[in-house]
Amino acid sequence: MRILKLLSAVSVAALLVACGNSNTTPVPDAGTEAETGTEMRAADVPQAEPLPPADAAVVFQDVGRLVERLEAPAGLTVSASGINARLSGGPSAETALQIGPLGGATLRLPAALERSASGGRVRVTISARTVADGGAQQFAALYTTREVGHSGWTRFTPSDQFQAFSFEYDVPPMVDGRRDYVGILPDATGSGQAIEIAFVAVEIVQAGPAGIAED
Repeated sequence: MRILKLLSAVSVAALLVACGNSNTTPVPDAGTEAETGTEMRAADVPQAEPLPPADAAVVFQDVGRLVERLEAPAGLTVSASGINARLSGGPSAETALQIGPLGGATLRLPAALERSASGGRVRVTISARTVADGGAQQFAALYTTREVGHSGWTRFTPSDQFQAFSFEYDVPPMVDGRRDYVGILPDATGSGQAIEIAFVAVEIVQAGPAGIAED
């Protein structure tokens, strides 16, 4: 009798599945429409924040270190925003070039990095996002030697989530060595809006002659 009841239950379950009346609700995949009619998008899924490159020569990541090390000219504000640095104001990219390569907020790089980068190639990576209230639609960054040239401002379009933005620069050979800098304009249009930065990293993609000799 117990065997007949078990077989009967299995038969009923199989019949329900075959008829499409199973009470199991499928989990919608990303990009498919859920039963509520709302579409699940990749942007709805929380994304992990980017990490600094593992082989970076220098990383400015701690908010205290970032805020302390970022030198800001008049009209550009650097402050702490939780565990991140908030930058706002400043000139446009065009105006900053007329002022000079230090027209934005700047990070002075170690002398050892300057020697290694001289005559080589560097990659600058900035983890940034726009802010909800008064967020910039575009920011810019550059690498400058202060004596033998700079990369010019590279523009980036941030979203409301942290992303890693990178650019590379072939560094001319140094002469006297006046320290290299990374410059950041929080609003490349000059309208005074803001971004948040989680870290700034510099990699030596290809060491110059001085850097190779030190290895």
